Amino acid sequence: MAKNKIDTIVFDLWGTLFVGMPDELITLFYQHAHFPGISDRQRDQLIRMRFDSALAFIQALMDVSQPGSYVTLVEHEKEELESFFNDYRKMDMRAARWIAGAKELLKSLSGEGYRMIAVSNLWWYQEAHITKKIEPFFDELHFSCSKGATKDAMLEKMTADGTLNASTTLLIGDSYEDDIMLAHKLGLHAQRVLVGGPIRPEKILAGLEGGVSQTGNALHEFSRKTLPSSILFITPPYFKLHGSHNNRLNLSVTTLAEMCAAWEMESKVYNADGHPSETYISRYDMIFNSIDFYNRLEGDAIWEGMAGVIEKRMPEVVLITCGDVVNASKDSGIWGSSLKAARIVRQINPSAYIIGYGSLVGADIGDFNVVIDGEAEEIWHMLLKERPTGRVSGGLATAGTLAKIANFYPEERLLGYFSKKSYDTLYVRRGCEGTCNFCQVAFLNTGRVSFRPFDSVIEDVRMRRDRYGLNNIYFTDANFTGFQKITTRFCHEFHAQLPDIKWRIESRFDSLSDELVATLAESGCTSIKLGLENPLDGYQANTKRVTFEDAKIWVRKLKEIGIQPVLYMLLGGMWMTEDEYKLMFEKTRELDAAGYVVSLYAPYPGTFSGISQEEWNKWGFTGSHLDIRLVDYWKIPRKVLDMFFEMETAAGRRAHDTREFISREI
Repeated sequence: MAKNKIDTIVFDLWGTLFVGMPDELITLFYQHAHFPGISDRQRDQLIRMRFDSALAFIQALMDVSQPGSYVTLVEHEKEELESFFNDYRKMDMRAARWIAGAKELLKSLSGEGYRMIAVSNLWWYQEAHITKKIEPFFDELHFSCSKGATKDAMLEKMTADGTLNASTTLLIGDSYEDDIMLAHKLGLHAQRVLVGGPIRPEKILAGLEGGVSQTGNALHEFSRKTLPSSILFITPPYFKLHGSHNNRLNLSVTTLAEMCAAWEMESKVYNADGHPSETYISRYDMIFNSIDFYNRLEGDAIWEGMAGVIEKRMPEVVLITCGDVVNASKDSGIWGSSLKAARIVRQINPSAYIIGYGSLVGADIGDFNVVIDGEAEEIWHMLLKERPTGRVSGGLATAGTLAKIANFYPEERLLGYFSKKSYDTLYVRRGCEGTCNFCQVAFLNTGRVSFRPFDSVIEDVRMRRDRYGLNNIYFTDANFTGFQKITTRFCHEFHAQLPDIKWRIESRFDSLSDELVATLAESGCTSIKLGLENPLDGYQANTKRVTFEDAKIWVRKLKEIGIQPVLYMLLGGMWMTEDEYKLMFEKTRELDAAGYVVSLYAPYPGTFSGISQEEWNKWGFTGSHLDIRLVDYWKIPRKVLDMFFEMETAAGRRAHDTREFISREI
């Protein structure tokens, strides 16, 4: 191989060669110990240190967060924390695995004469495990815990003292901010890979041969012959198995279907969860209907209808969802339903290439050829062209990709029942800058965000108004107000072009400001759903910490300005006493919000506060925040359940004027 001018290759580690949950242990420890999280500065301090025991590390961890807290613990508490830490250290290491294509790339580079270096911010308890895996491929390993410096500081020092020759060194990483910009600052060459892979070795090697530069994630164009002749997207039954239905569009499928249309592929979307009715059962009814969930999963006639669609179309490729990545925090699927759908496809069309996709894909892939961990847009062309098997990882869809995809797809591509009213959902941005420990969005995107172009969003809304008469839009962004300057600009542009449209959003208390909510109201925003979880101080999600008084002030301000505040509440998440629940109820009622959405805490495997897959399977959870099994798991008294859901019903739960959520049989 012609090496050109590159003789040294420096690899980032997490997100570039390995995926896992490197911060999971720290997050879980803080949640378990009920201490506030550490700052970036404190984290950098700890990550540079080595320890001879878990207790020594725990002491340092607690002392930088809340000085003196460790010495106040009695011995049995220290032992309990050490046991907790060690248990989750094992889980943390089990989660670490090679990114698809990473090992193949390193093997391709072996023996080619390159000086191979790995540089990473690595915690001391991860070092031995990771070193064992990557040592055969590298000449040098520079880890923060062994060098006493952060990744940035190590690379800056190596460049300054001549250990690295900037003009002949290539840095390969996944982060634009942390890798590519750092390389540019130091004068290094840089190549960017997809966040979380997969790595295409031939692409990296071609870059070495033909010149090196920062690489983007553009939407690829391919000739018709490289793509399958037909693809069927299936949203399998889920709400129907609870005795309800779901007429809404799956927004992650929407974007993939639009990409197929751009490549002139025949594609159809089948919603097996739809129903001609627009009347939904109450959320309280869903809790008790979940008792029969698995009976419906096995014997419901809906599967026959799905089989008929597959037999008629015989698609070459089938994508089956398990949760909507765009709405990953919503009740949106169970892996058992997706596995059964895949089994039906395999029986009818054995040669089909079957893809599993969504926020709740499980460990056992069954009849699927491949399952996607994360998002799909950036690897969609590769999946359709190369048909890999096993598990692949996808990163957050980039702004460049989202700029080329509309979220509107025509009725002629829809099978099954979709409500025209349900075209009212859209998103402006993907991901969320928050990292709440219970949230799948945080797990999937780790604080990253990508924005759609505003003119594209506005055009999608205009089509919905002109075609379906919709004048009230629901933006499903996990935290619509997260970037206040960008949000303000969107409000002005949106209102200038569509002054007749009203809209609703989801947000967080800590991302509101007086100026911003005034702008929202002036621009047509009529409702904000706010995640509170629990009004008792200290009981909120790990990154929110909104006080009861602050929440009360914001509820009042929003109502005064004409925006209806709806609060998300969670029962469970910790084993509270009945008296604690009663206090939670009184405080919630005192807030006097316009509405409430009460849910049960679902400890999803893979999220920072989730349980193991084995424990999840043991309980037989359905994946819903309205699963009666969660009542047993969190030991929630029946009277507590009743009073919270009576409060939700009394306040009324409506999606503006198009859909009533009432207790009534379909």
